Amino acid sequence: MRICFQLIVLTFLISSNVNQLFAQWTHTGGPIGIGGADVRAFAISGSSIFAGTYGGVFLSTNSGTIWNGRNTGLTDTSVNALSFSGTNLVAGTAYGGVFYSSDNGANWTAAGQTNSHVWAFAVNGTNLFAGTDGGVYRSTDNGINWTVTSLSGTRVNALVVSDTNLFAGLDSGGVYRSTNSGTSWNVTGLTGTHTNAFASNGTNLFAGTSTGIFLSTNLGTTWTTVDSGLTDTYVNALTSSGTILFAATASGGVFYSASFGKWWGANDSGMAYTSVGALAVSGTILFAGTSGSGVWRFPLLVEGVPSEKIPTGFRLQQNYPNPFNPSTTISFDLPTSGLVRLKIFDLLGRSAATLIQEFEFPGHHVVEFKGTGMSSGVYFYELQFGSSTIVRRMTLIR
Repeated sequence: MRICFQLIVLTFLISSNVNQLFAQWTHTGGPIGIGGADVRAFAISGSSIFAGTYGGVFLSTNSGTIWNGRNTGLTDTSVNALSFSGTNLVAGTAYGGVFYSSDNGANWTAAGQTNSHVWAFAVNGTNLFAGTDGGVYRSTDNGINWTVTSLSGTRVNALVVSDTNLFAGLDSGGVYRSTNSGTSWNVTGLTGTHTNAFASNGTNLFAGTSTGIFLSTNLGTTWTTVDSGLTDTYVNALTSSGTILFAATASGGVFYSASFGKWWGANDSGMAYTSVGALAVSGTILFAGTSGSGVWRFPLLVEGVPSEKIPTGFRLQQNYPNPFNPSTTISFDLPTSGLVRLKIFDLLGRSAATLIQEFEFPGHHVVEFKGTGMSSGVYFYELQFGSSTIVRRMTLIR
């Protein structure tokens, strides 16, 4: 029997006179200029957001509304990587090696690292590491002078520090790990991959590659594929906000997961350009750098919502009325933003309908479900939010 249903989602905050709109991406309007719209990296310091582009470094102090170039002394404006180390802002370029600035990008000086292509930075205490075409370099003076580590002669696209371990993502050799600040390296259980990005969240280490996303929970010894729902598996960048993981892809826009990568949903509402190369979180805003359309932003929390209106826990209420014919309402509470999936199953465990599978804000949510065309009987509705799942029973009577 073909199952037909109608779904009306009535999403609102507990305060009945405040309507919650679905969040979407908005364009910041910059950076502009030759190469400025090709954004490769971000660095955040308080309210200052720096964007590394193929037109130089740009700074915004108002969440991306206005961008200003910061390129005095930056003789190579093809910027692949940005990072803060101590009080220095450090830029990795495509042809001129590393530059550093001690005045928030107002003036730049060429560092003692002249390897032409610099792809990534990572900071561990007083050590600053750079991933380059010639391997991993280390600086102990905030990017001014550099020495090559024992991982040399190979292109390194990504770096991340997890606990006291340094991980390097190679262009074709998988992921390597160092436990002694780059003095020695060992290959991990992820080999042969083109690795572009990392994200570290607690004991979870994620690697974004040209063939999907991999997760290790044991410092790289073993890895599992975690890209269900990721329709574009070429991953350029990863970042996280709390327990929510975001992935930027080559042609599919931005995806998100609130289940440690177990399943992914597209986060592309309002974004007109889907080639994304960089991600960063500043406060309650997610920024995405695109390859041709500048910087976009996405709100991670509902603006103007008092904290007392946000639920304190994750709850799924009993549907009402129950039994029902033909419609009923299902309500649930979310204490934080995240990916939500609400499904209906029959008594044999077969999926009958997917009511919600998208990013939702904290608040009280109500769904009206109409079981038109469905047979009488017992059904189950399952709500999944992050790693938590709640199941309840309902009865349709004709």
